[in-house]
This record gives sequence, structure tokens and C-alpha cells, in this order.
Amino acid sequence: MFRSTLLRGVSAGALTLVVLSSAAFAQETLPAIDIGAAAGPSGAAEIFPSIGGPRAPDGGGRFTGYETLGAPNVLKTNTPIMETPISVETVTRQTIDDQQAISVQDAITVNSSGVVANSFTLPYNRFMIRGFSTENNVYFNGLRESNLMDIETSNLQSIEILKGPAAMLFGRSEPGGLIDLTPKRPLDQPYYSVQEQAGSYGFTKTSVDATGPLTADKTWLYRFNASYLHSDSFRDFVTDEYYFIAPTISFRPNDQFRANVDLQFMHRIFIDDTTGDVAIGNKPAPIPISRYLEDPSVTGKLPDRFDQRYYGFDWTYDINKNWSVTNRFYYNSLGIDETLTGTTYLPTPLPRSAISESMCSWNGLICSA
Repeated sequence: MFRSTLLRGVSAGALTLVVLSSAAFAQETLPAIDIGAAAGPSGAAEIFPSIGGPRAPDGGGRFTGYETLGAPNVLKTNTPIMETPISVETVTRQTIDDQQAISVQDAITVNSSGVVANSFTLPYNRFMIRGFSTENNVYFNGLRESNLMDIETSNLQSIEILKGPAAMLFGRSEPGGLIDLTPKRPLDQPYYSVQEQAGSYGFTKTSVDATGPLTADKTWLYRFNASYLHSDSFRDFVTDEYYFIAPTISFRPNDQFRANVDLQFMHRIFIDDTTGDVAIGNKPAPIPISRYLEDPSVTGKLPDRFDQRYYGFDWTYDINKNWSVTNRFYYNSLGIDETLTGTTYLPTPLPRSAISESMCSWNGLICSA
């Protein structure tokens, strides 16, 4: 049995319910989604105005559409992607919702070329871009994540992938590129959403998204995202269960200044399946795929646990239409307990002569027949 502690630092169908607080909205037909439309709250012009226009607010609104004109987080400007020599791809919220992506890995690997998963073990998340491991080159809201574990998608607005060297923008980074996760931001119009997803092996996930103003003048805004997931596995005794909450408060006294405070809490209990393949002699063991190879009497009583506490804030002040000042800070505490047991090799009986020959070879001796 092995225990370690680290501190500091899909869906077969879905049902979505969206409620708008204003009665006027109930009388209107929802607008059709234009596949080629630019993603932006209430219109693309607010996020990526024409050259020389007013500076756009930060991202994280209620986006629609599958394409974006730019990637302000990874490019750090509102320059359209078509006018930059850098290869950038964006996975929008619309894409994540339509594909019912449960994890960041599902959202990235099926929508971005040259990006593959580099880890298939919970709760770790690793990626490779253009053949190079991202290691710690995954960012959340523009800040590097030191330990990438259990990324939840319910509070993400988009995922931006920059391919190729990015030292000019982010300092030292891997040559393959980097990934930036853009969180959702509060809206000045009330919006509420409840989503239920269900799938194979007892999978179920419930997600809640609520946002709106806290004051009549819309100076203070809020957004609350939460999710609960439970799933079994094709392997006996393997389970996964967690809850996640992510409240956000925004302060926007005028058009020039905006500040956000983000909190995230996750508690996960799971029994993993990391034993791998079992061999008898030099061949795979003929056992059912559902066979659990660890000791359920141990892992069942001592399941793996993962806890995250994230506290962050950011503020931006627009000096003029071309220049602004941004400050970001976060504190992230991660804790994981692991319990591992199992057998990976079952030796087969050997004839006495074969045993003697093996022992002679192992001791570096020359054995005669």
C-alpha cells in the first residue's frame, strides 16, 4: 500500500434548463447561432472593436458562436488573430456545451490540432503540443498553474491554445506552446441555467450557473457556478465523485476600471484504476476487462481524495483606448491522498533445470549442461 500527500501550490445525453428573469425575454425567439459569428457578449464589436476604437472589456461574458476574432488572454492584446503571425486556437463555451465536454482534456484534444493528452490518470492533467509536453505551461486567467489537477469546465468561458514559442509574451515556456483557461465573468443581466447530464456506468453530472447584478446601478455583479458529478466504471469497485463551487464577485464603478474576485473549492473522492496490465509469464493474463486488480478491502476503505482551494483577484484600469494596466494574483492549495495496492506479475512454474540455468546466468556463472 502506498500513500502520498501533495500540498500547496461522456455524456450520452443532456438536459439543459435556462431561465431569464425578465418576462420580456420569454416572448422573444432565441436568435439563431451563426457558425461564423464572432464570439462576444451582445456582439463582437464590444470585445474586438475596429482598429482605433475603444478598448474592449475583458472576456468571460456569455459568448455564442464557434469562432472568435481574437484571443485577448494569450495574445494580451485585442489584435485579431488574422493579423498576428502566431498560431492560436480557441475552444468557445458554445463548443464545450454542444459537445457536452466533461473535462478540459475532452474539450481540447478533439478541437485543437497537434494537442494530445499526456496523462490518463486522475486527477492529473497533462498535455503535449506539437510533440512537447506543456508541463506547467497551462494558465488560468493569465497566470501559470504550478500543479495542474482536476480542471473543471463548468466555470470556464473559453480555452485558448497558443502554438509555438511564446517567450515574448509569457517569459520562459516550452517550444510547443501553452494553454490558457478563461473563467466566466459576471453579467449585468440576470441569467440562470441548470444542466443535467447522464451517461454510461451510472454517470451523472449536475451543473448550475447563475449571474446578475447585486446592486441597482450594476456596480457590483456576481456569478455562481457549481457542479456535482458521480460515475462508476467498466471496472469493478472503481468510482468517482466530486462537488465543485466557484463564486465570482465583480466591481465595475465606471467604464475604465473593473475588478474580479474568484474563489474555487473542489472535494473529490475516487477509487482509481492504475494497476495496468497483468502478465502470466511473458503473456497477458486471460482475465475479464472488468476485473479489479487492487485490493478493494483496502482501496474501498481508503479511497483517493483530492481537495482544492483557490483564491484569486484581478483588476484592470484603462488609461486610454490603447493602454491599460492589469494586476492579477492567486493562491492555490492542492492536497491529494493516494492509496495503491496490486499485483503486476504472476510467475509461472519452471522446470528445475530451467531454474538452475536462470540462477547461473543471474550470478554471472557459466553452467555446464
